[in-house]
Order: sequence, then structure tokens, then C-alpha cells
Amino acid sequence: EAKKGAGILIRKLNPGEPEGKEVRPKLGDACFIHYRCVLESTKSVIDDTRSRNQPLEFVMGSNQVVQGLEVAVHRMVLGQSVEVVVPYPYAYGDRGVPPEIPPKSTLLFKDLELVRINGIHANARPEPSHS
Repeated sequence: EAKKGAGILIRKLNPGEPEGKEVRPKLGDACFIHYRCVLESTKSVIDDTRSRNQPLEFVMGSNQVVQGLEVAVHRMVLGQSVEVVVPYPYAYGDRGVPPEIPPKSTLLFKDLELVRINGIHANARPEPSHS
């Protein structure tokens, strides 16, 4: 299932929290994400949080990450993994960040996973009892 908003394409890889128990990030929440970011044009890896074994932390609504990434994470639920296509106006714009990110570069966030919101970890939930 793919959702599109503002030209940002989000494709779910896994659903995250069970329905009815979803935890979603709100403005002001500290979000912790893992991802691999690549340039759409060359497929070269810009950043990979898993290779550092360190999720990226940002505060929702604080403009600490590119707009397209924030839009995608805001639509996610805790524990969910998605792939996101972020067109250049919602990434680094007309200028890019040369030389690593050329002007007008579309970014692909591969296996973007919302691993924690504030102090709540995705895998810290007790399993439901099957009795």
C-alpha cells in the first residue's frame, strides 16, 4: 500500500503496532528512526544509521530533518517500516548540499523504521497473552 502526500510517496514494509494499539508521533515528541538514505539518481548511499548502530533523534515539528522525512515519520506508527521517496523540494531543494547531494536531488529513504517515540520503544511492548 502506497500513500502520496505533497509528492512524497510512502510505501509500507511492515505495519508496526497492532491495530488499536498504534502509537503515533505528535508535535514536540522526540522521534528515533533508523534508515538508509540514497540518492535516487545514482543510488549512492548518503547516510545509513544502522551502519553506525545509532538511530537519528529529532523533535517532531522542529525542522531538524528535511521536510519530506518529517512528513513521512509523522504518518507512521511506532515499529513500522516504510520506504519513502522525497522529491527535492521536500529534501535539500534547488541547492542540494554539494558535493554529496547535488542540486534538485530526490532522496530515497530505504527501510525507514520508527524505533522509539520519547521513552517508548517499539519492541518494549508486552506480548498479548493467548489464553
